[in-house]
Amino acid sequence: GLNIKTTTTTDNNPSILTLATGELDIQQDDVIGQINFYAPDESTGGDANLTCASISAISEGDFSATSNATKLSFNTGVSEAATEKMSLSSGGNLCIFGYLFLFCPLVLKPMLPCLMLKN
Repeated sequence: GLNIKTTTTTDNNPSILTLATGELDIQQDDVIGQINFYAPDESTGGDANLTCASISAISEGDFSATSNATKLSFNTGVSEAATEKMSLSSGGNLCIFGYLFLFCPLVLKPMLPCLMLKN
């Protein structure tokens, strides 16, 4: 595996992994960076060799001197290349495409709207 470790031993010195694009003009829906997970050597072939999960940073609009709105897209596969199942917008909106199962108590802070469910 790959290990990333800082050589400095002082306090507050985290390891930082940076994915940077070389694009000169970021437009809406451009993928700025992405981490893919897959098993290319799986011997059964077919869907088993496709990207099974990924996390992408995707621009929500054209970048400018005053805007860099970006969402995080979380993708998983079932029997296909991974597709978006959840996203977190630059405004903090969490979108879940599918069912939400809660296996622990849900605590909501008293803010309006604190929970919005849409069909």
